[in-house]
Amino acid sequence: MDFREVKDSSRRFSRLFGSTFALVVAAWSFCLYVLLSLFLDFIDKKKYPNGWELQFELETLLLTLLFLALMLGASIRRLKLIFDGGSSFIATKLGGYPVGISEAGAPPRTAQREKALENIISEMAVASSISEPDVYVLPNEDGINAMAAGLTEDDVAIIVTRGALRRLDRDELSAVIAHEFSHILNGDMRRYTIMSGWLHGLFLLQILARKSLMRISRLQTASLAVALMILGALGYFAGHLILAAFCRRRETLADATAVQFTRNPGALAGALKKIGGYTKGSVVKSSAVGGLSHFFVAKPDKALLLSSHPPLQDRIWDLDPSWDGWYYDFEENPVDFLAENRPEPPKA
Repeated sequence: MDFREVKDSSRRFSRLFGSTFALVVAAWSFCLYVLLSLFLDFIDKKKYPNGWELQFELETLLLTLLFLALMLGASIRRLKLIFDGGSSFIATKLGGYPVGISEAGAPPRTAQREKALENIISEMAVASSISEPDVYVLPNEDGINAMAAGLTEDDVAIIVTRGALRRLDRDELSAVIAHEFSHILNGDMRRYTIMSGWLHGLFLLQILARKSLMRISRLQTASLAVALMILGALGYFAGHLILAAFCRRRETLADATAVQFTRNPGALAGALKKIGGYTKGSVVKSSAVGGLSHFFVAKPDKALLLSSHPPLQDRIWDLDPSWDGWYYDFEENPVDFLAENRPEPPKA
């Protein structure tokens, strides 16, 4: 993997991404204006006796701005929750706990693995010249995954699933953490959060339109609600399409940066091979994962449409061109670092 080439390509794509997203927002706003203009024409047939025609009208513009303000308000409210809660907001929402806090029923070696994780975090903080972040573990998640949460380098947390602690060796875990440090270093989390906020506003528009449709009896107003639902769905799909394309490119950059930090492409490739060969893969079961899938090192759900991550096999081949296409076989070589060195049960 040519790190410089990947980095330059990612920067060019990021600029294109910003312009494309701005054009989509502008086009969606224009479509909303046209839709509202048509609706007002249906209400007042005297306005265009010879048929509807598009022209500037203050009434339509104000109504359009009102809808946009509602969406913006929903987006800001969601962003405010994240800003106010900081990195711990997402970690606790996913069910995580800070490392070092004992968990009832945890395997005996959990503390040792958490200490190793803290050491890796310290090493990566030095390698990337970033302040050492907080560290959380998701104790109920057996999938192999990790993520970085937060909006600034001063308020960020690394979140690791219990499955990653159980199944990855130290080099592989270091590579996964290095991948997440890349997202911190490149400011990806802030971009992801802002885009998620805008998409949440579009989603809210669909919800409001659907609720209005259930309470409306007039055909004209009901038609507007249906049209708003369709327009909101189209905008939501277009926004997700752009976000997914952007995230896939940033994931490739993060893989390259992880190799730069660790000097060991085989370690990250090994972690991805274990994800591919593990029965639970990288799945995160928490219901809060819905709007956070693009923050993880591998996709935490099984959705195939608009994936925020490149195909696993493509990422492995970029890291290991000699890969034979076979994932890690856990049946032949079982790995469970949390189960090692268990104390002998007391004799009766």
